[in-house]
Amino acid sequence: MNKFKHKFTPVYNFTDTEFFIPDDNVEKEYLMFLGRIEDIKGTKECIDVALATNCKLLIAGNIQPGHEQYFKTYIEPHLNNPLIKYVGPVNDEQKRYWLQRTKAFLFPIKWEEPFGIVMIEAMACGTPVIGFNRGSVPEIVKNSLNGFIANNIEEMIDAVRKIDTINRKTVRQYCVDNFDTMVIAKQYIELIQKIATK
Repeated sequence: MNKFKHKFTPVYNFTDTEFFIPDDNVEKEYLMFLGRIEDIKGTKECIDVALATNCKLLIAGNIQPGHEQYFKTYIEPHLNNPLIKYVGPVNDEQKRYWLQRTKAFLFPIKWEEPFGIVMIEAMACGTPVIGFNRGSVPEIVKNSLNGFIANNIEEMIDAVRKIDTINRKTVRQYCVDNFDTMVIAKQYIELIQKIATK
């Protein structure tokens, strides 16, 4: 017997697509990791991908309390490598600056994350996302359209090597069409009206 009376209607998170915008005049020179630096976020996996593809990696985010040893063991030893750059926590302006200079945003999560807002912030800047096939990634990343879904490190490496096949304008438009503030607000209003009339 189904204990739920009504069907579920998902309404996703949103981003400000008038703030997070592309900059076509800057070089796309980095892969990027943005988030809490801990194992389940896959920071080390991003480093592995960058080294395997000989790409620069920008790491932005805070070291979570209790995860200092993870940083010291898996991240810090690579910071002498010219390919790996750690900039620490970033505010929205800094986030936008780096995302505009990123050729691919890496999201190798190792848990069932319900929604990664950083993915749509990257897409709003025209930056394709390469994410592991976990959590909400398959709902947000459309393979070969706005990024790639990878099942492991090897597939993520392969995706980086073909990232130029993704049209950055398409990535941006997909985000505007599906995750813009007004789009999501409209979905909330429609859902509330639907519930109210039942």
